[in-house]
Amino acid sequence: MQALRHIVGALLLCSCVFAPFTGAARAGAEQKLEGLVLRTNVTLCQLKPRGCTGYFVLETERGSRRERVTVQVRLGVPIRHEDDYVFLASLSGNLVSVTYVSEKGAIVARSIVVLYKAAR
Repeated sequence: MQALRHIVGALLLCSCVFAPFTGAARAGAEQKLEGLVLRTNVTLCQLKPRGCTGYFVLETERGSRRERVTVQVRLGVPIRHEDDYVFLASLSGNLVSVTYVSEKGAIVARSIVVLYKAAR
């Protein structure tokens, strides 16, 4: 019986120690968002695939209402249209799908796929 108490105590201790980490893992889980890119802001571009950083404003529908969200793009994030890479600066006016994570309340892109490319 005493061995059972020690096991239960150890399990409780482990759950208290690891509980904050499981919440952090859920907060960092990837999600998807689709919408129209209204404008982009490039802060650095190395003129190579995956070489741009900045952000864009995305108009999306959540539930029954439209909403504008800012999506951060870091170096190394793939931005693709079909089989080609595209630059962050060329996203304005395009319909995109964004795979993202939430970090400190911000939407941070992990990958971007252009679903519909606006005619230029």
